[in-house]
Amino acid sequence: MSVGPSGAIFGEYGLLTATLMWGIVARPSVRIPVALVNMLGVSAVGFILYNLWTPAMGVAAETAGFTTGLVAGLLMARRVAVAKPTGLRIARTATAAIIIAIVSSVPLRGLTDVRPDLEAVAAFEQRSVAAYDEAVDRFRLGRATSDALAELIEASILPELERVRAPLRGLGRFPREQETLVAAAGEYLLLREKAWQLRAGALRRSSLPGLRDADLVERAALEALRRMRAGTRV
Repeated sequence: MSVGPSGAIFGEYGLLTATLMWGIVARPSVRIPVALVNMLGVSAVGFILYNLWTPAMGVAAETAGFTTGLVAGLLMARRVAVAKPTGLRIARTATAAIIIAIVSSVPLRGLTDVRPDLEAVAAFEQRSVAAYDEAVDRFRLGRATSDALAELIEASILPELERVRAPLRGLGRFPREQETLVAAAGEYLLLREKAWQLRAGALRRSSLPGLRDADLVERAALEALRRMRAGTRV
């Protein structure tokens, strides 16, 4: 799911391509100046290469836009060498475009973009680790006890984790390409909760084996978080 003008711009390129094709076939008496073609070509090549080489942009909208513009141009501009398209032909093409847009938008109805919720999950990890590390520094300086560390986990970190998890539980429909990201986020939250619980219990018992168990679960949780983050950057 994305928003931007690139699809529409590629549609214009498709229309121009169709116009040039009909112009070559019909050999019109009025020709586009070479300087203008060069100017349009340079900017078009730069724009196309930027879109193709930028992973975050995607190509689905651009491909659909170019194809639609090309087909519409082939249908509407076949007599471009001798006359402008008639009003009826323009109306038919516009009507077809509107119908295609409506039909294409129906599957998107009710879809939720989960990326803001996933960003909240990543932000939670940073906040919780920073708060815990700060408390550990106080513990090492003798300004806090192990029970205080456990209390921080139980009274602050775990409740915040539950608040971050709540929106993911209530998700409705979302894009198919985000399913793996949501699954990775759910796996992270489940493992992270278990890791924090194990750590709090080990701190209250002063158990080194318990802390090692918490570290193992924490590493698995961070691996799930890494997969989620990698997906959201694509």
